[in-house]
Amino acid sequence: MNITTEDRGQCVLFTLDGRADGQGARQWQAAINDRLGKPGWGGVVLDLSGVNYISSAGVRVLAHLHRTCTPSPLFLVGVQDYCMKVLKISGIHKTWPIYSTAAEAVAICQQKISENTAPDVWDTLQTADLPCGRIRVVPGTADRCSARVLGRINNVLDSTITRADIKSKRFSETEYSLGLGGLGGNMDDYFGIMGEMITVGGTMVWLPTDGNDTPDFLTPRNDGEDVLIHTPFSVTMAGEFNMTLIFDSNQPRGTTMSALYRALFDWLRATRPDFRGALALSACAEMGDVYGAGVLRSPVLENKPQNGLQITHQSNYSSWFEYDETPRLTNVTGLITGIGLDLRHSLDDYDRELVGRCFYLNPANTGSMTEMLHNHAVFCPRIRLPARPTSLEKEIAEVTKRGSFDDMRHLFDASTIQRAVIGLSLIANFEPDYEGQ
Repeated sequence: MNITTEDRGQCVLFTLDGRADGQGARQWQAAINDRLGKPGWGGVVLDLSGVNYISSAGVRVLAHLHRTCTPSPLFLVGVQDYCMKVLKISGIHKTWPIYSTAAEAVAICQQKISENTAPDVWDTLQTADLPCGRIRVVPGTADRCSARVLGRINNVLDSTITRADIKSKRFSETEYSLGLGGLGGNMDDYFGIMGEMITVGGTMVWLPTDGNDTPDFLTPRNDGEDVLIHTPFSVTMAGEFNMTLIFDSNQPRGTTMSALYRALFDWLRATRPDFRGALALSACAEMGDVYGAGVLRSPVLENKPQNGLQITHQSNYSSWFEYDETPRLTNVTGLITGIGLDLRHSLDDYDRELVGRCFYLNPANTGSMTEMLHNHAVFCPRIRLPARPTSLEKEIAEVTKRGSFDDMRHLFDASTIQRAVIGLSLIANFEPDYEGQ
């Protein structure tokens, strides 16, 4: 491969001619390392109009360059047909803008560099000190958010779910949710092994009750009617986040979920007149200790306990749940979706019956009695958050791309968060997810 490098102000133009195969990719990576290891660059343009072949080795160079450049701009020029097909089949063709001429790409790159020299957004963020740590606040939508409730948690606790209770939903309808459910082409594939479920950033993760204690997940690249989420009970966060918080705990092992919710409740009561006592959150979190529980069998009518009591009753609990008395995991990354009620706040603005469909007391949970919390989370080995994160969606995408989901649980309030990007919604109302519920 022949490679030329030109400096266009702070924009570096690489012009490639040849094959981006294993050998060519090594040459390409060496040229990139040589130039971008020096100061004075702010963006990259790759002219690939002379490249007629690319393999996975070349794709890896592109992916590495993207991670190296972020947040600096990166542009491609003149991608030939075969190379475009490879980028598409690799699922990364939408990662970078593609232009027909180098001159156009360089001009836009220089414009983006100029915009990026504006004051760092991080330095303008509102900060607040909480009893458990510090938050930085990225403003979000001013629109009202709601919690959409499908089914009833008591149907799960009573183990009375029937096939008629199952609803099927598109991934786009459940971007952030928690509940019970499964995936499969027909009901027999999942009905008897439904388990804890979470959707976060469009990824659906569930813990089949098939005895293997291994989470399964799916991250769709587009929405459709062929692959659906099946659930008899779920709570979906409807609407955009009212704010994004960057949280840093002041405790070495992290802040417990109950302490974090309590601090957020108190802060919202003092700063947001529109706070009604309930919030929904989703987070990408560096976690110190994880405590949780997982249901061991599908709570369908056929499995109803013979004593007629709920599956959380002390006489049934140990045979129905795997639960943690010591940390299940330590020093991991967690993707969390949850809802919480501030029991010190008046909840008169809400439909109490709908609220009651969402929450329950897990007898193995040792959280505070001033909050009612319901959180699910999925975990992977620790992936460090960047020094200055401001986008929850970006961090979730990075985890789902790089992480291997090793576990998934109903999250106990004693679990601790050390650092997190948190999308926060003030719940204006609880509403049924389907008419006639």
